[in-house]
Order: sequence, then C-alpha cells, then structure tokens
Amino acid sequence: MARGGIYKAEVQRARERLLAQGRNPSIDAVRAELGHTGSKTTIHRYLKEIEEEEGAPSGSKIAVSEALQELVGRLSARLQEEADARITTLQAQHQEQLQALEASAQAQQAQLQEQQQRWQAQAELLHTERLAHQGAQEQLRAAELALARHGQENADLKARLGQEAQHRQSLEEKHQHAQRSLEHFRQAAKEQREQQQRQHEQQAQYLQGEIRRQGQQLTASQQALAQAQQEAAAQALALAQAEQQVRQHQAEGAQSQAALQALEQAHARLQAQHSAQAQALQVAQKMAQEQENAQQKAIQALQDQRDSLQKQKQIEQQELQQAMQALQQRCQQLEQDNARSQAMLQAHKEAFALLAQQVRPPEPGRD
Repeated sequence: MARGGIYKAEVQRARERLLAQGRNPSIDAVRAELGHTGSKTTIHRYLKEIEEEEGAPSGSKIAVSEALQELVGRLSARLQEEADARITTLQAQHQEQLQALEASAQAQQAQLQEQQQRWQAQAELLHTERLAHQGAQEQLRAAELALARHGQENADLKARLGQEAQHRQSLEEKHQHAQRSLEHFRQAAKEQREQQQRQHEQQAQYLQGEIRRQGQQLTASQQALAQAQQEAAAQALALAQAEQQVRQHQAEGAQSQAALQALEQAHARLQAQHSAQAQALQVAQKMAQEQENAQQKAIQALQDQRDSLQKQKQIEQQELQQAMQALQQRCQQLEQDNARSQAMLQAHKEAFALLAQQVRPPEPGRD
C-alpha cells in the first residue's frame, strides 16, 4: 500500500524530471519516479491541477506562499489518509463481503455440483430405468410371443392328445374286435377240429371196417386157395393113380382109352380151375395190398392234415400273441406319450408363470 504524505510539489518535480528526460509524465511513470509512493488518484489529481495551472494565463495565477502550500499539502495528505483509511476499511469490508460471497458461491457451487451429480445420477437412473423398461417391454413381448407359442403348442398338444385318445379308442375297439375275432376263430377252429376229429374217427372206423372186411376176404381167399391146393393135390394124386392105372390097364383096350381121355379132361378142368383160383388169389392179394396202401395213405393224409392244423393253430396263436404284444406296446407307448405330454404341459405352465413373474412391471411410486 502506498505511503501517505506526498505533496503536489513532489509530484511536480517528478513530472519535470520526466519531461527533462524526454519521457511521458504518466501516472505510473510519476509514481515510479516518486518511489512507488502515493495513490494513483492523488497523483492523477495533482497532475491534472499542474496541467491546468500550466495551461492557464499567466495573469490569473495567484501566488501562494510556501506555508499555504504546505498547509494545503498537509490538508490534502490528511484527506488522502482519511480517504485511504476509508478506502482500506471499505476494501476490508469489500474483501470480507467478497470472501463471504466467494464462500457462498463455493457453497452454492458445491450445492450446484451436488445437485448436478444428483441430477446426473437421477438421469443415469432414469436412463437405466428406461433401458430396464425397454428390456421389460421386450421381455413382455417375448413372453407374449412365448405365451402365444405355448398356447399354440398347448392347443396342438390338446389336439394331439385328442387324436391319441381317438387312436387309443380305435385301438381298443380294434383290440376288442380282434378279441372277438380271436374268440370266433378259436370257436370255429375248435368246431372245425372237432368236426375233423369226428371225420377222422369215422374215416378210421370205415378204414378199419374195410381192413377187417378185406382181411376176412383175404382169409376166405387163403382158405379157398388152401382147399383148392388140397383138392389139386388130391386130384394130382388121383391123376397119378389114374395114370398108373392107365399104364397098368393100357393094354386092356379101348375102354381104358376112353377112361383115360375122361381123366385127362378132368385133369385139364382141374388145372384150369387151379389157374383161375391162383389168379383170383393174386387179384385178392393185390386188392388187399392196394387197400392197405390206401389206408396207410389216408392215415398219413389225416396225420398230415392234423399236423398242418396244429401248425396253423400254432402260427395263428403266435400271430395273435404278437398282435397282443404289439397292441400292449402301443398302449404303453401311448401312455408314455401322454405322460410326456402332461409333463411338457406342466413345464410350459411353470415356465410361463416364472416368465410372467420376471416381466411383471414395477409398482407405481417405487424407485
């Protein structure tokens, strides 16, 4: 702060020294020449007075004594000191007010920064909430799409369950029809087997009767053949005796010749009868053999037919068992599909409930 007590004469001398040096006597130059003392206001006022005095006519100048000038200078210095003190007080008050204002401005700046931070945080929170709201809307749209898709899948599952139920009902009806057909087939097969058994028994009885009759005929033929052989042997013996007698009585004459011719004719008849009986025996043996072969063929045919029926019955039973197993497997598969469909439907319901909880909008008034 500049010291007090500078005088106008000092300012004037400093101005004259500056002018003598060829420098401009400005306020700063004069103050520097005075040793940086005095206020700029006082120096400016003194310079202005000096310039007015030098610019005024010489006849209007008033001669002032050194004492008066000194008095005026002291008064001016006193006024300057009071003004400086007042200015210092005002400056101190102004500095205090400025500091208070600066503190208030800093506090307000801090509050403003805090408010800006709160606003920024609120803006970020609002932006986050907007993003979350957009995400929630997207999730809600996705949930609505998923719900629609699940609804469609549920409808498809219900339709499929209906179709499976109808198919199962159809399978049950087919199974019942197959059971009825099987029972009918079993009854028909039983009746056919019984009928075939009766026919087989009748044919066996008939064949047995034929065999007995043929056996009886064969026995009779064998007996007739044995009797014919006995008769032929007896006739051969008689013929031998007759020939011997013929040889013995050959010499006896014509009557013996006639008897010999008669015997020869009888022998020829006996031989013809013997040949006929032998042929009849061969025919009877052949017929018996053919009947025995036919009986064996019939018995073999009946056995083959019985074996074929048993094989057919076994095949039909196997086919029926396979059909029953396939039907049971299909029923089990339908039950498993129904259980999986129920589990899938329950899982879809749980997923939809969880998704509905996740995309539920926030309650109003909650940050």
